[in-house]
Amino acid sequence: MSEAQAAPAKAYSTLLPSQLGWREKTVNRITSILLWLWLKLRYGVRVVGQENIPSYQNGIQGLIAVANHTSNWDPPLMSMALLPLPVSYMAKQELFKNRFLAAYFALTGAFAVNRAKLETATIRSAKTVVQHGGWALGMFPEGTRVKAENGMPAAPQQLKRGAAFMARLTKADVLPLGFARREGPGRPAYAVSIGAPVRTSLLDEEAQIMEAIQVGIETQMQIAQNLL
Repeated sequence: MSEAQAAPAKAYSTLLPSQLGWREKTVNRITSILLWLWLKLRYGVRVVGQENIPSYQNGIQGLIAVANHTSNWDPPLMSMALLPLPVSYMAKQELFKNRFLAAYFALTGAFAVNRAKLETATIRSAKTVVQHGGWALGMFPEGTRVKAENGMPAAPQQLKRGAAFMARLTKADVLPLGFARREGPGRPAYAVSIGAPVRTSLLDEEAQIMEAIQVGIETQMQIAQNLL
């Protein structure tokens, strides 16, 4: 088998609990703080709702954080908003083709996802993050970026089922976030709103969870927009 053929199997290897240790948490948090300072100084960022972030400790059920997806800055914004809770992301497999990026993602607890097909290794990795405790699993249920319209955040597109599926599978709480960005004249600015967790254990069907996620994201997007 050639290296090109072997690469996908390696990219979709299962994340182990040992890969979510103190080193990964430290790198994750330091990166989030540095990005926070840079965005705060360059653009300006407002965050509300941090009192809604559950306090999870090691060994206790984790959390799935979901948000609308408008730009490449969304993962840093989510990580900054949830500090000190580290966030592990499902990153598209194409990013792991660069060995330096792949090494960096590994140091922050991220793992590869096949956007065309949900791999077994990806499901196992997501379960590792949620069940390991002390981490949040970061997901953008739209599956791709949805650009703003005339400076206003576009309404979330039809959500992919991945977040609802993982929530039903793990019974993890789902924390909805909404992002907004002010454009036009003057300095751009970002706003983030964090809503109350969706208690997945109280919902029986995946469709119910997906609807709750959709409503949660849309509500927080509106609150974030009102902050700008």
